[in-house]
Amino acid sequence: MPRRAFERLAFAALAAWSMASAGAAWAAGRDSAGMSAWLAGFHGGAVAAPNPGCDPQKTDARPGENAGEIHRRLSQVVSACAGVIRAASTSPADIGLAHRIRGLAFFRMGDPERSVQDQTSALDTQRDVVERARILQDRALAYLALEDYARAAGDYTAALATDPKLDKADRARILQNRGVAYQRLGRGADAAADFKQVLALVPGDGQNTEILIELAAVEDARRDADAAIADYSAALALDPREIRAWLGRAYDERNKGDRAAAESDARKALALDPGSAPAHRLLAEMMIASGHAKDAAAESEKAVKADPNNAAALMFRADAALASGDRDAAIAGYGQAIALDPKLVSAFNNRGVAYLGKGDFAHAEEDFTAVIGLEPAEASAWTNRGMAREALGRGLEAISDFAKSVELDPTNVQALRHRAFLEQQTGQHAAAVEDYGKVLALHPKDEEALRGRGFAELSLKRYAAAVADLSAVLALNANDGRAYGFRALAYAGLNQNKLALADLDASKRLEAAPANH
Repeated sequence: MPRRAFERLAFAALAAWSMASAGAAWAAGRDSAGMSAWLAGFHGGAVAAPNPGCDPQKTDARPGENAGEIHRRLSQVVSACAGVIRAASTSPADIGLAHRIRGLAFFRMGDPERSVQDQTSALDTQRDVVERARILQDRALAYLALEDYARAAGDYTAALATDPKLDKADRARILQNRGVAYQRLGRGADAAADFKQVLALVPGDGQNTEILIELAAVEDARRDADAAIADYSAALALDPREIRAWLGRAYDERNKGDRAAAESDARKALALDPGSAPAHRLLAEMMIASGHAKDAAAESEKAVKADPNNAAALMFRADAALASGDRDAAIAGYGQAIALDPKLVSAFNNRGVAYLGKGDFAHAEEDFTAVIGLEPAEASAWTNRGMAREALGRGLEAISDFAKSVELDPTNVQALRHRAFLEQQTGQHAAAVEDYGKVLALHPKDEEALRGRGFAELSLKRYAAAVADLSAVLALNANDGRAYGFRALAYAGLNQNKLALADLDASKRLEAAPANH
């Protein structure tokens, strides 16, 4: 069965959902709760605009405006604020205020870089701790938009330290956005801590469903399926129509091996959105894993129909073809997926598996090399390329690949077995004994490893050790003709000729038996 990276796809999707929702504090409708937080003072009339054109209220969204009208209005604000900044008579306080307003206009025009510059200038002139905390939040949102997550997290931390009297709602908003920044930085523990603080600060807030989904995504990234399932379940208790939570929980249930629960949740997601490509993909994947290739093909077709330009959907359709034995269709399908997403590791890997099945070892080697280029720490990719190179007769290169796989995953039995076999082929019998020993430490009744080690011991003239291993094989399988043949040679080496002849007769009898049927 081809190696899969469905978990990785699931996590990537959930992370994207999280940024689209939590990150909406800087990207979409929740902007009014983020970038514009400090505008409450302006709207309340506590602070006057530097001039009628450089007015924060003129940066607000207006019903019915098209993109061109919005851009023109914001450009006028930018121009008016620039005039305030340049005027010789403008006080330092008003210059700082104009920078803040122009920074907001730039942000809403989709220019976060210049927004950062203006907010930085505003900070230089502001000494009031409350206002500094607000400017730091504004700049942090711009950094988020620039994907400069380290600086965003730094500004949020500074905002929390600058104004210790922040109310619960403001503190929760800052922690939520800092959690998003930490999430993007790969600091899962810090992100989880921030999201949990948000839930404690505002337990009845309507945004808690989003926070729980964000927290679940962090737990997913940390491979803590139980914690993620608990978070998704809490989100569903708040909002049973939250499709992301049904899907997220379904992926985690699948990862834990609870296919019935995963299928149930995926179908609930489909009941809410019959065109959900992720739900169709998940069902197809589980059908492939359970051996229902025909059903998987039908489900994957639905996924492709729902999202024809989705590389993952095309890959699942190819997986279904491969599971049904149609390697050519699978290879073509993986090629389509790769054309859409040249970094889709599973498509390269599974196409390589299909090529191996066809005996096209050169193309298999190319695909597994691509997997290694994308994920050099993936042990199975080195094992797979090693098998392709072994089939191409390049034993020493294959041994090197198997060695790298074992370095990455010392419990990789497949790599240990293949390396041991090639070590025997190249006369490295002592190394083969050691590798077969590692396999047997993990699986004491592994017949192949016992037989292989017995033969390697025989080659080293360690006849007693060979007899012990080959006798263990025969205790597990009394019809193993090769084990009798090898043990006959070991007995002969020990000058136990009667036992050797008996084993030789048994070997001949068993080897001839298939021909008699």
